[in-house]
Amino acid sequence: LKSELETNWPALSDGRNISFWTYEWNKHGSCSQLWQNDFLKLALSLFFERDLKAILQNHNIMPGKSYTKGRITTVIYNGIKAMPEIICSSNQLIEI
Repeated sequence: LKSELETNWPALSDGRNISFWTYEWNKHGSCSQLWQNDFLKLALSLFFERDLKAILQNHNIMPGKSYTKGRITTVIYNGIKAMPEIICSSNQLIEI
């Protein structure tokens, strides 16, 4: 599980993966009624099932260019039929 998480869900801001996964567990998983490893496995499963990178690329939204938050939200919503939360900081996409 750890190697899959390191490959597919790394801490991009500071490289402290364990702290990042613990934060995600505490914020989102601890109330899920799942064990921590089961929550992390589910997160990875959803990552592969709802390939946001491919959805964005299919609509010509690529890293290194600027897009409105509304455009990104609409493209993702149309791709997965769920409203994403988009978090930006200093004109950078930080979290979906």
